[in-house]
Amino acid sequence: MPVAHGGSSSSSIELSGTSISLLGLRDLVGMSDERRRIERDLIDRWRSALIGSPPGAGGVVLYGPPSSGKRFMAHVAAGECALPVVELDLAVSIDLWGDPDPGAVTEVFARAHASGPAVLLLANVEASTHRRLRYSANGRRVLADLLVGIDGVRGTNVFVVATSSAPWMIQPVLRTPGRLLDAVLVGPPDRVARRHFVLTSLRRRGVATDFDVEAAADAMQGCTTGDIETILDAAVARAYADSTKLGRVTRVQNAHVRTALAGATRRADAWFDNAYNFPEFTDDSAQFDPLFDYIRRHVRRS
Repeated sequence: MPVAHGGSSSSSIELSGTSISLLGLRDLVGMSDERRRIERDLIDRWRSALIGSPPGAGGVVLYGPPSSGKRFMAHVAAGECALPVVELDLAVSIDLWGDPDPGAVTEVFARAHASGPAVLLLANVEASTHRRLRYSANGRRVLADLLVGIDGVRGTNVFVVATSSAPWMIQPVLRTPGRLLDAVLVGPPDRVARRHFVLTSLRRRGVATDFDVEAAADAMQGCTTGDIETILDAAVARAYADSTKLGRVTRVQNAHVRTALAGATRRADAWFDNAYNFPEFTDDSAQFDPLFDYIRRHVRRS
């Protein structure tokens, strides 16, 4: 995500499985559409609940390409509201190939209640409804315990946020009022965010005085944060290689970035192809309308 220190060790403090986010809206650069939705669907809702107004119904799914900043957005909202984050990555904790232990789901909800008011972040929530889980009793319990847990936070100050790179794979039983009905698209960083990301990433590495950050930001359109990190690492490696070959310090130049871009994979491209086709043919709700609108405005399709 386009941030000063997104995902860095300084962005949160870990305390017995609960993290205290040091992030806030000040760390979110660009991404105006996402910012408005995060403020409305997360921050404003949580603040209203904390001052005694009825909590908003259900949780929210933040969805988008891998490495687009979904987890970061959740930590920004939590930090803005001074709420601790209790987190479970379902793709890591659930063994889809063996006999999964569903106890992790029950335990994380219990920890969130004990830490409340708190944000419960369920990363990769689509893993909880994977078809492989249907073939064992424990696998089926994963979804059952998740439903019980989400239903059990209604009326409490435990706020559920889920992230997903494949929201169309989440079973409809989870996408119902009071559960995970609301969804917010987190797309690749926009131009303002890309420019900021390039500047902050290269500032400590040394760039040529004539480095054109605007050109670099334009050339990285459609790249996720993970893509940009890979491209910049490759550009720095090329600058180091030139330094060794020439026997003098060579700073990062636009030519290094262009060469790195030529061999880069833009992971969001394949994601948007799937994202367009799956909801188009499998979902008749309006939940993914913002996705189609984003594709029409920002994604070139043949």
